[in-house]
Amino acid sequence: MARRPDDKPIQLPNTEQADGLLWRMQGNYKWAQTVLDVQIVVQFPVGTRGRNIDCKFTANSFRFGLKGKTPIFDGETDYTIKPKESTWSIDPDSGEVLIVLEKAVKHENWKSVIKGEGVIDFATSEEMGKKMLLEKFTAENPGFDFSGAKFNGSLPADPKNFFQALANIIKH
Repeated sequence: MARRPDDKPIQLPNTEQADGLLWRMQGNYKWAQTVLDVQIVVQFPVGTRGRNIDCKFTANSFRFGLKGKTPIFDGETDYTIKPKESTWSIDPDSGEVLIVLEKAVKHENWKSVIKGEGVIDFATSEEMGKKMLLEKFTAENPGFDFSGAKFNGSLPADPKNFFQALANIIKH
């Protein structure tokens, strides 16, 4: 979460913090991202079953919705995904659907689920990027507790390769 100079949290518009992720609220769905994937939560009517779902993943696009209805998602993804590793699941008791798009390239900071639709603002993009950077740092340094860590300032120019570049600088 962004912070003011007095260190109090700033609530970014149309977002919520849950499960350690920064979720972007986008009309009838919400989405968040990690270093490895993009997670989307959609609400369908209670009792909706898997057989009612129309879904297709390709490397650069995906379609998802109820059969016979206009899809919620139908277009080019912001970046390339791994279609065979991308999944979805539904809880028929609640109608909640979780879609997980596996990123083809780790740490890409997506600006939207479908390219050009519902693009996030700069501040939300920065906060999502900082969360991913901290996630990557934690994974690369097991045994250390970074639960209270925060990044100040802007993201590095190349966050995907930041730690490798830092290691190369330290070696020299």
